[in-house]
Amino acid sequence: MKTLVLNCGSSSVKFQLIEMDNEEVLAKGVVEKIGSSEAILNYQPEGKNKIVQTREIINHDVAISLVLRTDRKSTRLNSSHTDISRMPSSA
Repeated sequence: MKTLVLNCGSSSVKFQLIEMDNEEVLAKGVVEKIGSSEAILNYQPEGKNKIVQTREIINHDVAISLVLRTDRKSTRLNSSHTDISRMPSSA
């Protein structure tokens, strides 16, 4: 089973996609400067080239939607058998 772990801070979202059967990290990344017209997505799928994009991301909903779309394109994430965990920030 694949699990997407999110750690949401005040202006960022860190994430990892983990294959729970063997605890392998399939992808990881961060969206920074949320609320800015120059927000940054850093996304690293395992064994593939790193993706870095700068774009307007107005809030956390948009950031998480972007993460979900990016994961599906790069790792063939299928929500029908995926748990999504939202973890509160420690702030």
